Amino acid sequence: MKRLMMLGALLILLAVALGVRSGVVADTPGTPESSATAVSADDLGALWDTVNALETRVADLEAEVADLQARLGDESGTETSLSGPTHTVELTLSIIGYDHILGAGSTCSGRAGYDDLQLGAAVTVFDQDGRVIANGSITSAKPTTETCDLSATIENVPEVDFYLFQVSHRDGPTFSLAEMKAADWRVMLSI
Repeated sequence: MKRLMMLGALLILLAVALGVRSGVVADTPGTPESSATAVSADDLGALWDTVNALETRVADLEAEVADLQARLGDESGTETSLSGPTHTVELTLSIIGYDHILGAGSTCSGRAGYDDLQLGAAVTVFDQDGRVIANGSITSAKPTTETCDLSATIENVPEVDFYLFQVSHRDGPTFSLAEMKAADWRVMLSI
């Protein structure tokens, strides 16, 4: 219903815009020099086609959003159906090589193809089925003599069979639950 009301308002706006563009002026009572011109049936047909195309596009976009939400999990990024113990993961991604590091002093980031690796970059944790089970972000970027070490703390990571860590759009290796426990829930990656 809300979409129908929005489309109706859009139709009215398009009709007004079409009228202004074609020189149509509404007849205003009491105006001596008013001229009234009706919008043609062809114009209304074109408007209706535009509204139908927009409605189809809105439906397509809503389907895409629903698909992305299903793939990413709920707003917190944690699947609510998972239960059991959770852990805090300390992740470090080291960018190696001067050609790919920007910055000095107390902070750094990637460059030359690694521009997406910086403070605030998204960190996503997937389970063995590709479901998002936790989210975080890069909160620390420290330069060393040869690397830029990006760090994130990801909280409430549930126990699952396998974990895949993604920083920005870059997939890392897969770790088993046993490997995560053996590493005391610390993940060291390099690029």
